[in-house]
Amino acid sequence: MTTPTPGLIARAWDGIVRSGLPVGVSTLRPQAYVVNVFSLLAFVSLGLFGVLQITAEHNPHLGYLELAGAGAIALNSLGVRVTRNIPLARNLLLLTIVVFLMLMLLTGGTQNTGIFWFFAFPVSAFLLAGKKRGLYWMAALFGIAILMVLLSEFGVTTIPYDLVTVRQLLLSLSIVTAGIYAYQQARENAERQMRREQQEIDQAKSEFLTLASHQLRTPISAISWFSEMLLNGDAGKLGDTQREYVEQVYGSNQRSAAIVDAIILVSNLQAGTISTHAEPIDLGALFHRTIQEQLKRLPNVKELHIHEQYDPGLPKIRYDKVLVETIARNLVSNALKYTAKGGEITVALSRAPEAPEQWGSNGAVRIDVIDSGYGIPKAEQNKIFAKLFRASNIKAKDTDGTGLGLYIVKAILEQVGGHVSFESVENKGSTFSVVLPIDGMLKKEGGKRHDHA
Repeated sequence: MTTPTPGLIARAWDGIVRSGLPVGVSTLRPQAYVVNVFSLLAFVSLGLFGVLQITAEHNPHLGYLELAGAGAIALNSLGVRVTRNIPLARNLLLLTIVVFLMLMLLTGGTQNTGIFWFFAFPVSAFLLAGKKRGLYWMAALFGIAILMVLLSEFGVTTIPYDLVTVRQLLLSLSIVTAGIYAYQQARENAERQMRREQQEIDQAKSEFLTLASHQLRTPISAISWFSEMLLNGDAGKLGDTQREYVEQVYGSNQRSAAIVDAIILVSNLQAGTISTHAEPIDLGALFHRTIQEQLKRLPNVKELHIHEQYDPGLPKIRYDKVLVETIARNLVSNALKYTAKGGEITVALSRAPEAPEQWGSNGAVRIDVIDSGYGIPKAEQNKIFAKLFRASNIKAKDTDGTGLGLYIVKAILEQVGGHVSFESVENKGSTFSVVLPIDGMLKKEGGKRHDHA
């Protein structure tokens, strides 16, 4: 008999997934991957065994039972697709496997290669359910097997094995279970140690960057102060060439200051030590001022068309002014920098149609920054909020940038309440949308009200 190749099996499973039965890996959250893989293995195994029992072993009763098991696993995967309840799907899958292992024990299916599936079960239990719950599942398997033996001893049912054979099976299974449990324990210990070491390294790097950034502030401030004095003529009138050079020094120093401030803010966000003070903020006035400030830093040749659309009925929100200005500055500066000459940018403020219940009864305000710029390549959009990430098409057009702006926006919102999302098409533009609770800042833990005033 020809055994189906793994590629053929995978394609067949993918076809079933797309037809709406078992769930494909790509349609689930990452934690469902193991459940999906074991569902595939169990589905194929029971299906093939069922066909062989009917066609080769002439045992249609057991064959149809195994085909029914394959169907149950397919329905279980369909349930995951509908409910997204991964723990329930995992438990139902393991329960199905236990039931059919007992059927194998009662019918003699553990003979020859069938015994392999008893020893594969500990792997399934520990990988799917984890170390602690895996032990519970193994205990359930042993308990049911022992119950079957006792029932056969009292004549309630029959098992086609003598008691010595069953004892050898359970003893061997106990050894395999202990070995896998020990492996799981060692792996978890190693992972915990690696996490602790990585946290220590990250903390050391963060402390170094914070210290270095704070130390850099003093010379940067001095350069900025002396540059301004020279440009104002405090040390005498500058010639055209001298003024050009000093302006370049001043501009470069301002960019350095912005980078240092960004690094310090990132360190504080990662450490959860940002200081906040809530006060009523007029978002329209804040964004208008931010746009004007950012336009002064751009060359006039860009000739961008700016549209500001602010809902006059929006109330002031109680938020930290510095943090909101940081969000506005990063969103607006990205739109301005990455939109070509003659492009259009729209900044709109409105009430959000929906908001989470924990945000309060007054709902939320929505901020949309829309540009007709370079956009973000589709393959790179999942990295857009990652630290130090810059899209490949942007690097070729603009070498200046830290890749921290959008990371900072997302990190701020995650800490004090709010949400950011985006849509983008390469060479057509991007839309970044921020939603803030009108009632003010929220604590990240539990979504409770967080008033710093």
